Amino acid sequence: MANAMQLTIAGLRHVVLALVFTTLLASARAADPSGAGLPKGFAEQWPSLRGPGGYGVGKPANTMTQWDVQTGEGILWSAKVPLAGNNSPIVWRDHVFMSGADEMRQSVFCFDANTGKQLWIKDVATSVQRPKVNKDAGLAAPTMASDGTRVFAIFATGDLVAFDFDGNLVWKKNLGLPNNPYGMGSSLISDGQRLFIQYDHRETQKVIALECHSGKPVWQKAREHISWSSPALIRAAKGLQLILNDEKNVTAYDPVTGKQLWQIECLGGEVAPSPAFNGKDILVVANEYAQATAIKLTGESPRIMWHYDDYLPEIASPLAAGGLVFIPTSYGDVACLDETTGKELWVHHFDVDLLSSPIQVGDRIYQIDFEGTVHIFKAARSYIEVATIEMGQQVYATPAFANGCIYIRGEESLYCIRKRKPSENPFQQGSAMAKNTATKNAVPNKPAPWTPRPGDDQLATNMSWMPWDLHETLDGSLTVGQLRQFTALPSFKACLAIREDIQSRGWGFFSLEGNDFKKNKSDYYKQSNEFMSAVSKILTDEQMAGFEQAFGPGAAALNAAPMAKAVENRVAPNQNTDFPGTNWAQFMGPTRTGKSEEKGLLRKWPENGPPVLWTVNVGDGYAGPAIVGDKVYLLDREEAEQRDVFKCYDLKTGDELWQHAYDTSGKIIYPGSRTVPTIENGLAYICGGFGHLHCIDLNTQQVVWGKDLWSDFKGGELPAWGVAQNPLTYKDLVIVAVQTDIVGVVAFDKKTGDVRWTTQPLGDYSYVNPSLVTIEGEQHLTMVAAASNWRGESKSDYQGVVGIAPDSGEILWNYKNWDCGIPIPPIVDAGKNRLYVGAGYRSGCALFEVKKNKDGFATEEIFKTMDFGTHIHPPILHDGHFYAHCSDSRGRQDGLTCMSLDGEVKWQSKKSPIFNKGGFIIADDLIISVDGKFGILYLTEANPNQFTILSKVRLLDKSRCWAPLALSRGKLIIRDDKQMKCLLVK
Repeated sequence: MANAMQLTIAGLRHVVLALVFTTLLASARAADPSGAGLPKGFAEQWPSLRGPGGYGVGKPANTMTQWDVQTGEGILWSAKVPLAGNNSPIVWRDHVFMSGADEMRQSVFCFDANTGKQLWIKDVATSVQRPKVNKDAGLAAPTMASDGTRVFAIFATGDLVAFDFDGNLVWKKNLGLPNNPYGMGSSLISDGQRLFIQYDHRETQKVIALECHSGKPVWQKAREHISWSSPALIRAAKGLQLILNDEKNVTAYDPVTGKQLWQIECLGGEVAPSPAFNGKDILVVANEYAQATAIKLTGESPRIMWHYDDYLPEIASPLAAGGLVFIPTSYGDVACLDETTGKELWVHHFDVDLLSSPIQVGDRIYQIDFEGTVHIFKAARSYIEVATIEMGQQVYATPAFANGCIYIRGEESLYCIRKRKPSENPFQQGSAMAKNTATKNAVPNKPAPWTPRPGDDQLATNMSWMPWDLHETLDGSLTVGQLRQFTALPSFKACLAIREDIQSRGWGFFSLEGNDFKKNKSDYYKQSNEFMSAVSKILTDEQMAGFEQAFGPGAAALNAAPMAKAVENRVAPNQNTDFPGTNWAQFMGPTRTGKSEEKGLLRKWPENGPPVLWTVNVGDGYAGPAIVGDKVYLLDREEAEQRDVFKCYDLKTGDELWQHAYDTSGKIIYPGSRTVPTIENGLAYICGGFGHLHCIDLNTQQVVWGKDLWSDFKGGELPAWGVAQNPLTYKDLVIVAVQTDIVGVVAFDKKTGDVRWTTQPLGDYSYVNPSLVTIEGEQHLTMVAAASNWRGESKSDYQGVVGIAPDSGEILWNYKNWDCGIPIPPIVDAGKNRLYVGAGYRSGCALFEVKKNKDGFATEEIFKTMDFGTHIHPPILHDGHFYAHCSDSRGRQDGLTCMSLDGEVKWQSKKSPIFNKGGFIIADDLIISVDGKFGILYLTEANPNQFTILSKVRLLDKSRCWAPLALSRGKLIIRDDKQMKCLLVK
């Protein structure tokens, strides 16, 4: 009987265990969101960008977390990439596919997934001239797709091709030459029967569905907005949906019929990131200078759950995984949010461009930075590093996960990462051995044993990953050997983790007394003391002196940005608001240098900032005001009505006194106002974003004369970001850079609008304004000549900077050693015949001298550097030093930077704060700056010896606060993309 009972109990245990196992297995399968709703077999493969469905979730597998490219540990094979391309690998069973292109050929190539052997490469002929595209995109940016039988590729030429797995051509067609700033970027995706192409370009926007086997059209739907994003296929409550982002909306289509299922307006700007999906019911879309938005897909119609606008992606796509949302930024940060609330849980700073999208596999996230470092961390509510591994070459592509392997496409090589069997040799193709690579594991319990290596005495480079204060202290003095010891210290990593935790919650931890803050503070002091003790044995005495100051226990609380918008101070009833001063009558002030001669400005602001005199609503845009006497003038834009509106306000009250509107329709990227009016002798000269130049009588509010620059001078296609000319007056002329195929700079008669002179074409349209400078005691007009456009197409014999006689339009000289495909900042006069030119987009800057000789003028370069460069606003020269917001959308994140006239960078604020393209001015030895993303107003010293924040306050909304500032008679005018405010700063 007892034996029978024991057998029964044992049997029940087996049943219960079996049920538990079955339940857990079913739960795991249900929770696996990879390829949800796609045909059977898709979830096991990697058929498109970011995997099955295109939203970044891979099948859980025993995927590697440690490998070494140099030794071959963990590398199954590597192969040379035969042709350049920024697309990512796709995998179907035993085949890996990629594409590539250059000026001579465009091709599809296939590798054996098990050995790395190149099975075939097929050239794709084209009947159109290859376009010149932005180098960051290239001629083969879109990732291929597969339906399990065929593979599909599309190129910058518009050529779309299908091959079978043996490399036989199935079908081919040309969709028309894509016309996009940056080139063709949208990748392909298939549901097994249909191939979907997002073709959102300047002339036409559409989504196309073709039969996979024949290439014949299934359906096509017109769209309204441009995009570089790639589609995703998701299964939600109402079945399979095709999700597309564009510069305004996220839209869902029925993939079978093309019927639009729903649309939500929540995006803006140049949208490249693709949608993220949690595999069940939450969709997340995001873009830099717009916002991140979570959309609930259950119920009758989708609804917005939350918005988030702090850390946002520019190129890489967000990821929704494990109840969390991960957002990578182009400047090297990853933010983790709660999926249901949008609450920011943590932010980790990698400080290297993130162009590759993050991928979830099991409980891990794989994120590769531009320099080729693979960051592996947990999909968790706090940042937990698993491993950091160097690939030894730059990586644009997003990795693929299939067959238990990781496939990574570098700039030169394709790697397959998987633990090898005894019969498998490492690096089977033998052509992609990387150099100078290393594996860094998660925080160890003990420091790694120190073994000296050759080259340890060399100065360390690539210090940008460090917090800016440490970077400033040690960069240029730390050796490779010191760096290896330094970063291996557990206390160093613990300090960084605590700092990031404190920063994610708010920097008031020194005054708050909650348990979490107490623990953080206590832990930080403990780890900091251990760290200081350990590092003192590594650094020299000189290094240590500066390091203690930068990393002491109190340093973490410095330079912290307030998160909440301030409760505004108001002007007291009897407070004096009338001050003497000068007009701010044009772009960048009285002398177009960004400087004001006003004195007596507040050197410390009240707790909630300077008193606010008034606030007015304005239309979307980035136009700055002009101030003359007791009037404020603004060229506003009413996008819904498709018109520009020139407005006049009372400086003391903000009351609108009058306006003049004119209709002007069209579409440009980042719609809205653009420019600053120029006010002179009772006349206003204004130029809108669509090229309408007007002279307006301020007394009668009537147009004296007007020109349509783009039409009058045969401009053809409007520039992608519109016309950005702030009219320049000189003697009896008003001067603008038209930059079409028939003219460059044009001078009009101030009173009549008659054309007085034009220069020959100076290349493709740029967003630079002409500047007046002094050379050998006489005035010259300067202009940046864009010899090639953003596609690289040659447009002019001139390159760099040209000097023009302002009275006649004669070109006097040309400094040629400068090029930028999208120049924006104007030339800056550095005195003594020296001129500064600089830009964003990884262009850096140069200083050169113009010398007079017997033949006229010649130029001589003084220096050229990549250490300083501005994206939108030019630097301001003050007491022999340049000050500028040096950050852009291509990886430069130096913040407010000071550089001497010999090219030496004196200091950089880095990310504390970064300023994000905001406007700034200098007055009374003070710099007044706006953070262009967070709406925070800063008061800092114009001091070349150190960066010091005197006051800061957030008075604007988090948005694109890119407009120039204006200061007159103690009144500072700032704006975001919805409101304009006047502050009393005396």
